[in-house]
Amino acid sequence: MGFGYLLVGYILAFIFTLGNVYFFQDIIGALVMLVGLSKLAMHQKNFLRAMWCDIVYLMISTARAMLMMFKIMQAEGILVTVFSVLTPLASLVMQFFLFAGIFYLAKEVEMEKESLRAKGSLMRILSYYILHIIAVLITPFLGNTVGNITALLVVIFGLVMLILNVSLIFSCYCGMCLQGEENGARPQSKYEWVNRFNEKTDKMFDGAFLRQPKEKKEKETVEAEPGYLRVKRKKKGKHKK
Repeated sequence: MGFGYLLVGYILAFIFTLGNVYFFQDIIGALVMLVGLSKLAMHQKNFLRAMWCDIVYLMISTARAMLMMFKIMQAEGILVTVFSVLTPLASLVMQFFLFAGIFYLAKEVEMEKESLRAKGSLMRILSYYILHIIAVLITPFLGNTVGNITALLVVIFGLVMLILNVSLIFSCYCGMCLQGEENGARPQSKYEWVNRFNEKTDKMFDGAFLRQPKEKKEKETVEAEPGYLRVKRKKKGKHKK
């Protein structure tokens, strides 16, 4: 359906870019997300908007990588400032439409839990980027200690946001499927190692990763024991004087 590609691309573009090692993960992630969004675009119009925003994000990331490769962009300068504004802005708009698409699609298929989580993701995304902009503007005036603490708090908030977003996309991958695939039958991959991995994980987690609607289990009513039995059990172990 597209959520699998979206999950892998999102992790590459936003989780792996938190480290110091750069291997074009933002570009690779944007490309993988593009595949997932193109598949999801036919189901919800916000995914189409997110796809176009992802193309813009991909272009910005590619331009930034090329400038870094040819050492045109230095550690400080006007280009760094430009990309420090453009990259978060493109990321913000793209993620906003992405989770708006999840919100409406989950609502349509009556996955209320995922719909509420998507609404929370939208609020956290907006809050994070507002805090990020405020931190960038005021950090130079706060001094080293306070500035570093402020930046660290924003980074922690962003990391928590990303983890929750990844968890939501994974829930959509597990819970949403195309019409006719409701019985949990996983489509076979053309790669044999992927099929083997899926089989092992399904056995390990007892089918938790199968994409099927969650059925509400009726609670089994346990018949209460007669009162005298409970009394006897309570007295059991007491020694008669």
